[in-house]
Amino acid sequence: MARHYFPNQDPLGKRLMFGFPPDGAAEREIVGIAGDVRDVALGQEPGPMMYVPYAQAPFWGANLVVKSTLGVAGVAAAIREEVRRIDKDLPVTDIATMPEIVDASVAQARFRTFLLALFAGMALLLAATGIFGVISYSVSCRTNEIGIRVALGASSGSILGGSFSRDADAGGGGLAIGLPCALVASRLIGHLLFGVSAYDPATLGAVVLGLAAVAAMAGYVPARRAMRVDPMVALRHE
Repeated sequence: MARHYFPNQDPLGKRLMFGFPPDGAAEREIVGIAGDVRDVALGQEPGPMMYVPYAQAPFWGANLVVKSTLGVAGVAAAIREEVRRIDKDLPVTDIATMPEIVDASVAQARFRTFLLALFAGMALLLAATGIFGVISYSVSCRTNEIGIRVALGASSGSILGGSFSRDADAGGGGLAIGLPCALVASRLIGHLLFGVSAYDPATLGAVVLGLAAVAAMAGYVPARRAMRVDPMVALRHE
């Protein structure tokens, strides 16, 4: 509110008139500046807000925040007793701890995030399974070729290097297509995130490294198996 109504100036000491309560259009002096508050939802940007002493603008209800080292039951009983001593007809309702209030305020967003994480995990598992299956089959189809190379004196390092090179070409092509698609799709969930960017580099990097590791393992296992094939069996093939 200070930035919106008093840009490039100090609002302290200035006076405002506003119609709240409806019959109390009084002039009030600004005596301090508070930080922005997300009082509606974590995903919604803070709006202009002012704090007025309750005695100057009484409302039909109020929220009381109490900090104590006592247990919840003890604090609730003390609050009710103190309020009863002030006004025995004044009700005290909805007593809750601050963690409970915070959890309730983010319950829907947390549930949506859980579902997104669950579906993302399933998609990642399916992608890893598909990559492993395709690359393993591709290397398995070259079993006889690898056996012949071993019979002709090829070293295990050169065979594994060639296998990894082909896997890297296939995996790199998939990542080159998938990563831009992921960045575009991330814009659709940006409004569901709080305190985390939809283009979080750590998350994207972890996924890329994970899929690259799956591709490497998918090529390594069948290649090692093919290297143990008897060269005479490979030479007699077809």
